[in-house]
Amino acid sequence: MRYQNIWWTVYVLERQISVLMGTPLSISDNDINASLPLFPDSLLKTATLVIHVKLSKALSRIMNGMFASSSLGDKP
Repeated sequence: MRYQNIWWTVYVLERQISVLMGTPLSISDNDINASLPLFPDSLLKTATLVIHVKLSKALSRIMNGMFASSSLGDKP
């Protein structure tokens, strides 16, 4: 469970940094198959992580759309 928590924390941070810096994402959401950790002793902690991951996935869809549309505009 510790490694899952570390993975998803790094995932969320990478998405936020990519958005702030305007850089392409390093890992595609399609390549991720890690499950979210569950914290049975803290439902709030589980819910917080789930919300952060969902927001990060939404940000990645936005970033992928921005970079896809900008690359289409570069073609003659």
